[in-house]
Amino acid sequence: MRWSVVVGDTRSIWWLYAVFFLMIRRPPRSTQSRSSAASDVYKRQVIICAAVINLLMALLFWIVARIPGDPNVGPQLEFAKVLSPVWRIVTASIIAEVIAELLDTEIYRIWVNKVIKRHHGARVLVSNSLSIPIDSLIFVWVAFGGIYNPSVV
Repeated sequence: MRWSVVVGDTRSIWWLYAVFFLMIRRPPRSTQSRSSAASDVYKRQVIICAAVINLLMALLFWIVARIPGDPNVGPQLEFAKVLSPVWRIVTASIIAEVIAELLDTEIYRIWVNKVIKRHHGARVLVSNSLSIPIDSLIFVWVAFGGIYNPSVV
């Protein structure tokens, strides 16, 4: 029996992730305004849900890497080395994702409510230009801050 049947195909995980990512920008049908309080709560819930999905995916990879391989093929040590997650990297990625996405959503909301309601491209550009560098900084420092010299990080 193939493990992709038991565990699930990785394409389904990416599809699920893409759906949640796209839902961040779209409010639920019950809220008419894109920047209502209910919509903001909904967006935060989707961000946290995406973090939980990433954590579950890493846990799934860890479990699959611990399952013994087919003895007819050989020891398959490289499979476990490649597939096993490095928990420091996983943790740094999830923390950076949550903080940056919450920041991105908040900047986007402020831009819509206080600055201008038109020009969707400008709203996305402004929110991403601030949240993406924050994401990178948080990831690098959480993942490598205690391992390497600060001048290297």
